[in-house]
Amino acid sequence: MTLFTLENVCFDVPKRRLVDHLSLAIKPGITALVGRNGSGKSTLLKMLAAQTRPSAGTIQYGGQDLRDWKPRDFARDLAFLPQVTPPTEGLWLEEFAVPYLLFREQQVPLVVASPRGGKIPVDPNSVPDDDQKTQ
Repeated sequence: MTLFTLENVCFDVPKRRLVDHLSLAIKPGITALVGRNGSGKSTLLKMLAAQTRPSAGTIQYGGQDLRDWKPRDFARDLAFLPQVTPPTEGLWLEEFAVPYLLFREQQVPLVVASPRGGKIPVDPNSVPDDDQKTQ
């Protein structure tokens, strides 16, 4: 099974191409994006999370073009935690943690962003149960 399929994906900003004809298949499991600052890692993850669209090429999730997904259906199927979260005034911890809880209980694919900019899809089998955690 392939989660994401990218075919000739490009992403342009004024006077610069950040992603250049990228073709890639991402399967379930842990995938790391490693590269220099400004190399397009965050841009790629924003495209995978349907937060921005490529300038050219296609991205499929679960065999369906991202452009064909209804936003609500896509959000129910893929959890995305951005590198910088929006202000959460009035938001309870339980509400903020819903993507993680769905991931743990229903095996929803989850993309995690760290403060340093690294982002990876997370394998639910790699997250220990509460009774498996060590001090």
